[in-house]
Amino acid sequence: MNIHFRNPSGELSQKLIDRVEKKLTKLQKFVIERNYEAQLFVDINKESGSNTSDNMWRASLNLDLAGDRYNASELANTPETAGDRAIRELMAELRTAHGKQRAEYKRGGSVLKRLVRGFA
Repeated sequence: MNIHFRNPSGELSQKLIDRVEKKLTKLQKFVIERNYEAQLFVDINKESGSNTSDNMWRASLNLDLAGDRYNASELANTPETAGDRAIRELMAELRTAHGKQRAEYKRGGSVLKRLVRGFA
């Protein structure tokens, strides 16, 4: 899995980047299981706008995996908290997609089994 960081403001420390990379290694199990190349784009920046205070951070994760795109975005007071929450959200999204995929395989297998039994 290739991880790309985008930080236009340059305010992220190497320590934070290393921490996020370490937590993102947990996503490897979903990538390895599918045997596909994955691209993960991480964007952590300071949020500005009329509805947010000056010290809010937004973490956005975009994962391209086997032609599918998974997104997670979180807003928090610190970049560490925003990154952690976004990673948890992306993990939950991948678990849901994985469960749906397994259910489709089971349904397809049962249809084939009934079809074969019908001809025997």
